Amino acid sequence: MSTTTTTTTAPPPDLPVRLGWIGLGNMGIGMARNIQKHIAAMSATATTTSTATVTTAEMYPPLKVYNRTASRCAGVEELGGVRCESVAQVVQGSDVVFLSLSDDAAVLEMVDQLVNTPPSSSQPEPPHSQSQSQSRPQHNNAPPPLHGKIIIDTTTVHPDTTVAVQQTLAGQGGAQFAAMPVFGPAPVAAAGQLIAAFAGPRHVLDVISPFLGGVIAREVMYVGEEPEKAVLLKTTSNLLTATMTQAIAEAHVFAAKTGLPASTLERLLELNLGPYAHLTSRRMTSGVYCPPAGEAPWSDLSLALKDVGHGVDTARRRGMRLRAGEATLESLRMAARWAEHQQGQQGQEQGQSRRLDSSSLFGAVREENGLEFESEVVKGGMARWGKEGEVVSSLRDVLSVGCAGEILWAWIYRYESFVVVVVAMP
Repeated sequence: MSTTTTTTTAPPPDLPVRLGWIGLGNMGIGMARNIQKHIAAMSATATTTSTATVTTAEMYPPLKVYNRTASRCAGVEELGGVRCESVAQVVQGSDVVFLSLSDDAAVLEMVDQLVNTPPSSSQPEPPHSQSQSQSRPQHNNAPPPLHGKIIIDTTTVHPDTTVAVQQTLAGQGGAQFAAMPVFGPAPVAAAGQLIAAFAGPRHVLDVISPFLGGVIAREVMYVGEEPEKAVLLKTTSNLLTATMTQAIAEAHVFAAKTGLPASTLERLLELNLGPYAHLTSRRMTSGVYCPPAGEAPWSDLSLALKDVGHGVDTARRRGMRLRAGEATLESLRMAARWAEHQQGQQGQEQGQSRRLDSSSLFGAVREENGLEFESEVVKGGMARWGKEGEVVSSLRDVLSVGCAGEILWAWIYRYESFVVVVVAMP
């Protein structure tokens, strides 16, 4: 699988492209806001001499957004975006529709809604359509609702789900589909510093490029024409980070059982394996892996279960066994069972388990080897990532080696009050 990367922004399209966005969760809201900021900036700088008959709003149509919880749209509306009351309204008013949803089931359900959208009474030909010059028999019927539309899925899903979506959309009157999963947590999305992996028709990338590089992503990787290849790349990345977390968890438990100081091991990880391994270790030793009841984790355990599960299953379907992935998945499942047990013990409302961080597999490895799931730091209510000076010092170390992406923003997410300090650093 060959990839190419780009960090430059393509020139704006000759004709306005109307963008829509469905799904404003933690990742979607950051990306949608950055696109609307970019649209607003282009509109503000447009010269009035370009044409006397076209307004800036027509030249740069605002982003149309829809979310099941409508109040989430306010973050885009305040920047000039348009809240839509339904999926149909987004589809009918957009040429390109981005999806940012929670999981495979949500994506499949949304695609079903898209293909069953009632046709608009006056649906203009999208400016990017590949069939503009072709004569299409109308048979006195309106064109399919997705005729000429582009659908971009940014959700992390199973590769087979992406294949199913592509097959579903293929028969929708010229609808074009691409997968574009992104790398980085929510704060990176808010900062417009994600890595995006794009796979789909190259001309589709050309259409949306003005809204990617320098807008929602610091780099865009072109993975190929087959949409599932982008998802496979994201799955590979998820397996790498998850199995590294498992290895670090086992190393810490090994150190605890043999009397090796955790601080010594952590320093070795920093020196020998770099900032990412060090910060993963800190999530464990500082107790962040097991947030107090009612506190949101940095990276939710449920997402790790989904992502690692996709990787292990994809390998199995291709006749390969991922032993490290299987061990990691089992540790994640053990952590989830511990959280469910805590729910029962504490008499919490049924269906609401204690939310753990994806690094909570550390607790599972501890418990499996005769230690308590909760470390002394967790039990003592001291779960945090160190004093202010230590945090700023570590951020300086990360910056000094040029790792200013996911690692840097992982710290900022935990310590939002330090954002200004970090940004001001040379």
